[in-house]
Amino acid sequence: MVANKINKLSLKTPNIMATTSKLKEQVKSIRKEILSDIYMAVQKRKNMKIKFTETECPRFYFDGGWRDIIQLSIEFFSNSSVSFGWHDERCKGKGANAFVSSAQISTEILLQFHELIYGKEK
Repeated sequence: MVANKINKLSLKTPNIMATTSKLKEQVKSIRKEILSDIYMAVQKRKNMKIKFTETECPRFYFDGGWRDIIQLSIEFFSNSSVSFGWHDERCKGKGANAFVSSAQISTEILLQFHELIYGKEK
């Protein structure tokens, strides 16, 4: 009886793995589209930057604290990556003075930025 359950489980496992693999590919594809849209939006703006007020910007946890992303800009020598910047209290000066690459931003946060950017244009 246990052997039958194991056999049934092993028959289902490849299907689960195939489904997981397909879902991973779909998420990668969606992430790539979102990043491409954000990149194009930033590229079209003055000085290739999009700025947000601290009340409208999404937050994410990075380097031991919650960060309010206040600026998006195109990374130096990049044709597809966007930098996400915030004001770090540990640094002097005003404005965005700490940045992280889009590779370190979750797909969920990227989607929030996409909605924020394209919601503003309507």
